[in-house]
Amino acid sequence: MEKEGFCRKATDLRKLVGKEAYWNVFKDDPVAHLYALREGGEAPIAESEQLAEEFGMRVNLRNPKTRARDAYRLHLAYGVRSTRFVLGLASKWCRAHGRKLLVLLSYDVPTVRDYLEKGTRFDAEFLPWLKRDGIEVVDFLPKIREDYRGFRLPAMKFLERFYVARAGAQVFGHYNSYGNFWFAQALRPHLVEWLEPKPPSYR
Repeated sequence: MEKEGFCRKATDLRKLVGKEAYWNVFKDDPVAHLYALREGGEAPIAESEQLAEEFGMRVNLRNPKTRARDAYRLHLAYGVRSTRFVLGLASKWCRAHGRKLLVLLSYDVPTVRDYLEKGTRFDAEFLPWLKRDGIEVVDFLPKIREDYRGFRLPAMKFLERFYVARAGAQVFGHYNSYGNFWFAQALRPHLVEWLEPKPPSYR
């Protein structure tokens, strides 16, 4: 469902300052509940069970042995469905206003590692949907795999070249300077092809 943004003005950001304030904002958020469950914590499950039923997924969040794994699966499915919803709105807006939409699929370290080592990706069902909706996409997983073929390194050692090292609970997915440069170079031919008119240096 579509909701109003939480921070409508700059002063609203202060509602997120401090542990108690942060807790009050997100204690009822279903995404926060799923994240807590997938990390082995406790959280309400009724809304998550309803979500799984809506998605046609079989999960058992009441069993401590399966809870984290099933919450992880449901969390990913929720992310993909919500992204489809948002892109659907963006695509509709672009068509109505004579604009073009370009989606860049970039990923964190665990996702890229799984793709390099096993060829698997969590968003496999997402790609056909993007094509069906006619959305222009640049997928960076095949691009980094092509680069990886030129190296004889374990996947994690190879990825150290691209990403900022993780520190504690920090999200493990930010490019370092080399990664940003690689991303820009991988994107450049697609961006030039997509733009009309072309940048002067490419005409």
